[in-house]
Amino acid sequence: MTAINSYLTEGRHPAGYPTWSYDFPNGHTASVIPDPHLPFHFKVVSTDPADAGQGAAVRGLTTEQVLAKLHALADLPKPEADA
Repeated sequence: MTAINSYLTEGRHPAGYPTWSYDFPNGHTASVIPDPHLPFHFKVVSTDPADAGQGAAVRGLTTEQVLAKLHALADLPKPEADA
């Protein structure tokens, strides 16, 4: 299993709350942002092709769903333009 935290970089949302930004070696990226309207839930903005129809953002994810999403991103092949 990929050690997700090894790809973590710090970030801060313009509204002042923390974000967690991930840069994976395969070229994919993700930002995890706490949902200010739904406690203990998050929004993930990523380069996952599966999320393109959602504006690259998936809202309302639980911690477990965020971890699953990050692991899935880490396991994706490099994007076509970078391959």
